[in-house]
Amino acid sequence: MMRFDSARRSRRVALSYCLAFVFIVWLSATASAAPQITNISLRGLRSAATTTLTIDGADLLPEPKILLAIPIRAQSIKPGATASRVQMDVTLPQVPAGMYKLRVANAKGVSASVLIGIDDLAQIPYGTHIDQLPAALTGNLAYGTTLQTSFTGKKGQRLVVDLEARRLGAAFDPVVELYDARRVQLAYAQGHTTLQGDARLEAVLPADGQYLVELHDLLYQGGNPDYFRPKIGTLAFADLLYPMGGQRDSTASFEMIGSGLPQASRLQVDLHGAVSDIPAALPHTPGLVGPAPRLIVGEFPEVLETTPPAGKLQEVTAPAVINGRIGKPHEEDRYRLVVKPGMRLRFDVLANRAGSPLDGDLFIRNEAGAQLAASDDRPDTVDPGLD
Repeated sequence: MMRFDSARRSRRVALSYCLAFVFIVWLSATASAAPQITNISLRGLRSAATTTLTIDGADLLPEPKILLAIPIRAQSIKPGATASRVQMDVTLPQVPAGMYKLRVANAKGVSASVLIGIDDLAQIPYGTHIDQLPAALTGNLAYGTTLQTSFTGKKGQRLVVDLEARRLGAAFDPVVELYDARRVQLAYAQGHTTLQGDARLEAVLPADGQYLVELHDLLYQGGNPDYFRPKIGTLAFADLLYPMGGQRDSTASFEMIGSGLPQASRLQVDLHGAVSDIPAALPHTPGLVGPAPRLIVGEFPEVLETTPPAGKLQEVTAPAVINGRIGKPHEEDRYRLVVKPGMRLRFDVLANRAGSPLDGDLFIRNEAGAQLAASDDRPDTVDPGLD
């Protein structure tokens, strides 16, 4: 995507009042502290199902309620709840897969949020064996440790291990490896910028039998927080949309780009009233997991790359946003920009910052083909841009 556009006693008395005031405020604050979340047993919830969550923290009572940006069909507190630990059953309707902020609220206030994933996978604690796939596991990676879990696979089965750690706020650099029963490595993945530093691998299993997933920090060290959530199974995901965005107060169609998706997977999105970028609402497709790709909402007309007649260039009138694709090595996309004398233009290529693997170059030429300006990497991004 490319965008362009145009006395001592007095002091003692005062100090006493200040101290008294601070003390009263402190008493008031401690007497009605908002709930705090220090840990949750699972970093995910299952769509169209009930998930049991154990929440650790402080000031969780009385009558805590979970808050999400989506509807909650039902929630109930299990017996034995205390101010520092609450176990709850949470039932969701069918909701789009993605990352969501979870908060706890009670009569004393609302907690800070924690990030969780929501999808249609079974939500289980991390263990040494997974009885049934697909599943989403929650665990913690202690400093300097390597964790393993196994599962039974079938020959020809397409397998995805998509690890959420950085995307949930963890601080270690994840590596995921897949081995067969003979300890032969079948796939390896480490953190990638397009996944905000998380790791994802895909493989086709060569035979029926037992397989091993191994997880560790890149330097075999760790970080704090150390929680993680690998999703394992025959999964589908959409990392990008094409076009990447749409014009505010319009209705637009988007192609989902990822892996394991049905052919011609598209979204119709109403952008009327949208005030900022939004996560796409992924359709309900078995095995489709989040997080959802970001949909960029802008002010300018959105232009899609087309194939012009031979010897011609696609014309674009500024200001506009051009959406295109570089699909093969050495490919160049060229456009004829219609401008007026004296216009001040800004060119901003958005690719890597939006999750695309493209490392682009930008060239501005006149009608005769002479180069007027060029841009490659900028100090804070590999995406080119210039004024």
